[in-house]
Amino acid sequence: IIIQPWEKSMLKVVEKALLDSDVGITPENNGELIRLGIPPLTEERRKLLVKQTKQEAEDA
Repeated sequence: IIIQPWEKSMLKVVEKALLDSDVGITPENNGELIRLGIPPLTEERRKLLVKQTKQEAEDA
């Protein structure tokens, strides 16, 4: 996934938001855009995502 904000000054803000979101993906900021490499989904990661989704649904 590539994120390229209109305003370059927003790159750091977007990068920080992605890091703070705890989604398990590390953004790569090259000063022009942010790349998100999405790793293959493992069984362990899938179970963790299901657990997080259920918790979010209960909290809503």
